[in-house]
Amino acid sequence: ACVIINRLEGADKILNSVGVILHQLTDILEITEILFQEKLVSEDILEEIKKQVSQNHS
Repeated sequence: ACVIINRLEGADKILNSVGVILHQLTDILEITEILFQEKLVSEDILEEIKKQVSQNHS
């Protein structure tokens, strides 16, 4: 399966469990980091997204 943006919510593990490999162009963390560097999102938003992704991978 191909996705443009992997939201890092666990779909890769679910797909992998049925033999499907997920290919991504980028992920939400990479996009958010770039937006933060360009001052398009605040550090609070960046940290909130990192926290959410971290919780999804626990």
